Amino acid sequence: MVYSVLAAKHRLRGTIMSVSGDHDPRRRLAGYRDRWSALSLLSKILLGLSLLSSLGVGVIVVYVVYMIIFGYSGGNDPTSINALAIPLAFLVLFFIGVPSMLVCGLLWGGYAVSRRRSARPSGPARRRRSGD
Repeated sequence: MVYSVLAAKHRLRGTIMSVSGDHDPRRRLAGYRDRWSALSLLSKILLGLSLLSSLGVGVIVVYVVYMIIFGYSGGNDPTSINALAIPLAFLVLFFIGVPSMLVCGLLWGGYAVSRRRSARPSGPARRRRSGD
């Protein structure tokens, strides 16, 4: 009789341990820290790439403006290549500038989403009671 009670108690304790082991707050907190650190690393990488792509877009826009100014400063000399500068400037803008602007926007959007998801909550959320 004592043996069966002890065996039943051990089996019961084993099931309780296995059920509570899956919902251990320490394990959940460790998983939260791992997720937060991974998202933090991702947001830092996206920030760096976003800054580099913004710098690239700025360089492209300045180059296009330079080409347009160069095209207008040619004068009326028929042997000058300045007349080609304006169409080349628009080709550079449409085929290099626009795709790089899209990539830049996507990187900044990804950075914003990763920062929003990796933001730590300031505390437990407080629910309003119906009487308040």
